Amino acid sequence: MTLRGSWHYNLSLYPKIMQVIQRSTVVSRLISHTFPMSQIQQAFELSASQQNAKIILHPWE
Repeated sequence: MTLRGSWHYNLSLYPKIMQVIQRSTVVSRLISHTFPMSQIQQAFELSASQQNAKIILHPWE
């Protein structure tokens, strides 16, 4: 299994980017599933099935 991620943005633009995300009417349609960290195995299995969009993990749940 290969896990890849990226995190790149201009810090000075971060507040504006967050405003765009918060005001967006389509963001909720891009996220198909959310999981607490205790269910990370299920999240990985779902991701591997390719039957999902964006999966969000809640690290403190």
